[in-house]
Amino acid sequence: MEIVTELDLDKGQPGDKGVVELTKAINKGNLSNLRNLELQNVQTGPGGARALTKSFESGSLACLHTLRLDSNDIEDLGLVSLAGALEAGYGRLLMSLGVGQSELQTLMGENDSIIEGFHIQGVKALSKAL
Repeated sequence: MEIVTELDLDKGQPGDKGVVELTKAINKGNLSNLRNLELQNVQTGPGGARALTKSFESGSLACLHTLRLDSNDIEDLGLVSLAGALEAGYGRLLMSLGVGQSELQTLMGENDSIIEGFHIQGVKALSKAL
C-alpha cells in the first residue's frame, strides 16, 4: 500500500464542505503521513480553515510541512483560528504556510478604500503565532 505524503487539490472546487470532508478523513488517520497539503483556489472560507485547525489540534496534521491556502477567502475568522492552533504548538513541523492572494486583489482593483481593516486581526494573530 502506497503512503500518501502529498495532496494537491489546487483549483478544484470542494469549498468549505469538501475541505470539511477531507479533514474528517485526515482526523481518522487516513492521511497520517501527509507532508504537503495544497488547497489553493479551492473556494474554501473560514469553515474550511476552522476544520483544518481542528485537524492540527487533534494531532492529525503533525507531519505537515507545507499548507497552501492561497487564493481562498478564509477571512479573519479562518486566519485567527489557524493562528491559535499554531501558537498553541500544533503544527510544529510546518515550515511553509500560504494564505495570500485572497479577495484582496479583487478589492484593490475596484476600490482602495475597501481595503482598510482587511484581515488585520488575522494577520496580527498569525504574526504573533509565528
